[in-house]
Amino acid sequence: MGKMSISQMLVWGLLALLIFGLMGFGVTSFSGSTQRVATVGGQTISVNDYYRAFQQELQVASAEARRTVTVEEFRALGGDQAVLSTLLQEAVIRDAADRQGISVSDETISEEILGQSAFAGANGSFDRTQYEFVLSRQGLTVAEFEEQVRDDLSSQLLQTAVVSGVPSQEAASALIYGYVAEERSITWALMDYVGLSEPIGAPSPSDLATYLSENGDAFMQPETRVIAYAWLSPEMILDEVQPDDETLRALYDERIDEYVQGERRLVERLVYQDMESATDAKARYDAGTATFDALVEERNLSLNDIDMGDVDEAMLGAAGEAVFALDEPGVVGPVETPLGPALFRMNAILSATEVPFEDAREELASEIAFDRARRRIDDQITDVDDLLAGGATLEELEAELGMEFGRVDFNAEASDGIAAYESFRAAALEAEEGEPAAEAFTMEDGGLFALRLEEIRPPAVPALEEIEDAVREAWIADQTASALEAMAEEALMPISDGASFEEQGLVAIETPGLLRDGAVEGAPAGTLAAVFEMEEGEARIVNDGRSVAIVRLDSIGEGDPEDPMGQGIRRLIAQNAAQGIARDLLQAFLTEEMREASMTVNDQVINGVLTQIQTPTR
Repeated sequence: MGKMSISQMLVWGLLALLIFGLMGFGVTSFSGSTQRVATVGGQTISVNDYYRAFQQELQVASAEARRTVTVEEFRALGGDQAVLSTLLQEAVIRDAADRQGISVSDETISEEILGQSAFAGANGSFDRTQYEFVLSRQGLTVAEFEEQVRDDLSSQLLQTAVVSGVPSQEAASALIYGYVAEERSITWALMDYVGLSEPIGAPSPSDLATYLSENGDAFMQPETRVIAYAWLSPEMILDEVQPDDETLRALYDERIDEYVQGERRLVERLVYQDMESATDAKARYDAGTATFDALVEERNLSLNDIDMGDVDEAMLGAAGEAVFALDEPGVVGPVETPLGPALFRMNAILSATEVPFEDAREELASEIAFDRARRRIDDQITDVDDLLAGGATLEELEAELGMEFGRVDFNAEASDGIAAYESFRAAALEAEEGEPAAEAFTMEDGGLFALRLEEIRPPAVPALEEIEDAVREAWIADQTASALEAMAEEALMPISDGASFEEQGLVAIETPGLLRDGAVEGAPAGTLAAVFEMEEGEARIVNDGRSVAIVRLDSIGEGDPEDPMGQGIRRLIAQNAAQGIARDLLQAFLTEEMREASMTVNDQVINGVLTQIQTPTR
């Protein structure tokens, strides 16, 4: 991919983020929106720049978490600082480009904007009205946006210049490939405790005491916080908020489209500018000279661009009858649509479905009950805070509000009950010993709790009577492993001298073609690492404390550099190495520019922006 891939990656990556930000997020009209969040040399970062970037990253975080990430959570993870850092870095590059006199022509800017699908009209081509409409929604004028595009492309020219001199990494790729493609073939046998001359007996109390004293670190309990708490979860009050059948029936009727669906189709729609083009495309498809996917590529579209999802006949309009006449996947058209002549590919038939009220009742009841429970608990937060502020104890909350009181020995390993909630874990770690419960905290499922730190126990080895079963199990495992290793020692020398595993009464397992990222199924942990340390013909004992094996390295093989797959891997290694060097060069350049740039950050303005940003709805 060489130099061009790095350049294109930088340019198109930034432009994709720019268009994504424009289309995905609106801009709140901040009073004093001309205030600057920061300045870098001759560049400024406005309030709206920071707002748009923050909202974009907040949406990305929510998409990755597959749930709505709140503004508070995002800030607690350092998201606000990461957004600012990114904007500062971009401003540093723009400032460096300005100082170097690097810019792009009006023609380049025009070509870039004309090619963006965000500004396309119904016919797939650039539409001036759509262009101005999208920008107006974001509070941008055409001039402002085009200046942003100029700045971004100019910055990318500078970045491309910084990384364009990265040399070929063929030598490095050959060396790395030789390492990762090396193969080892082994023969090995697992020691069987059945073969022990004497069975492992039960440990005496003194054996266990001695073992615990010598291996205390293995049983060390981490620092433990004894937490008293009072909590109320939606599950605790579900019986009190169950809906009646009339309510459930009304909700079922309201959402009938979810439960009763006619026959549907999975459909893709490929629109053309005119009927002649669509007819020619269909003729080539019918003749077998072009696949449907190839027709999509000809239009510079992806399958995601044309996917309509699952639709019913009415949703397809004039094309509905033709598409639903297909009894197997196929292509129909062209058909006139509001967007222009189109071909339709039907990929699958979804049968009609109907979920009767009786079958949906439990799901609907659970949904309504949980919603009611969460709202009731939400209404009690103020009551809890008021009682705590008045000096009420956690024990009294149980009597006053029906909350559940309890205690938990909380540490990093605790994960049962209330300790499974991240909100509780965070509050438990921040609590101060000796301080009374002062406020209520909300939980991920809509519950609430308050807590009190009663004691902090430092890391310690529990008394033997508290962990006797675990110590006994460990003692037996250790004694067994030691006995198995002694048995393996007797067989190792003959095998090293050329005797077969079978001659030593062992069941041999042959495992050829092991790679460094492979695995030896059933062997002790650490077997693979040991194999790649051994010399050809060497035999070795591997003992992970639980099982013991004798392993012999039979042969060492090298990857074939002429193999097509091997050549592909080498090219990929070379590309990754070159891109890694390019990233390092760019980071070094950026670090130096940031060190020398005059930079100011207005924390007061940033805090003002953050107080107005709301958690996105999904």
